Amino acid sequence: MQAEIANLQVQLLEAKEGLSAGVRLGEQLEKKSETITSLREEVNRLIVELQAAEGQVQSASLNVEGKIDRHLVKNLVLGYLIAAPNTRSEVLRVVATVLDFNQEERDRIGLDSASSGWFKNLLQPGKPPTNMQSLSEAFVRFLENESRPQPQLRLLPEGQESNSRS
Repeated sequence: MQAEIANLQVQLLEAKEGLSAGVRLGEQLEKKSETITSLREEVNRLIVELQAAEGQVQSASLNVEGKIDRHLVKNLVLGYLIAAPNTRSEVLRVVATVLDFNQEERDRIGLDSASSGWFKNLLQPGKPPTNMQSLSEAFVRFLENESRPQPQLRLLPEGQESNSRS
C-alpha cells in the first residue's frame, strides 16, 4: 500500500506540475493574443495615417504642378522681347521647349515649317525657321544665364560695421 501511495503521490505531483505548466501556457497564450490585438490596432492606425499622408502628398503635388517660376518666365519673355527680329523664332523654340508645348501649341505659334501659324507671320514674314544648331546655341546661352548666381548683398550688424572701419 505504501508503494502504491508513493506512486500515487508521484502521479499527483506530476499532474500538479502539468496543470501549472498548462496554466502558464494559457497565460502566455492570453498575453500573446492581447499583444496581437494591440499590434493589429496599431497597424490599422498606421495604415490610416499613411493614407492621410499619401493624400497630403498627392494634394501637394497637384498644387505644385500648376505653379510657375516667375523668374524663369520673366527671363523667357524678356529674352524674346529683346531678341533681334531674325532670332525670335529661336527664342520661341526655347520657350516652347522649356514650357513643354505640345504639337498643337507649337503649330499655333508657328514653330513647325508645315504649319502657317498666325504668330509666325508677325515674327518673320516670308522667312523660314532657322536651323536646330541655332536653337541649341540659344538654349545653351539661356541656361548659362539662368545658372549664374545672383549677387546678394550682405549687411554687417552695427557692431561689426564700426570695427571694420577702424
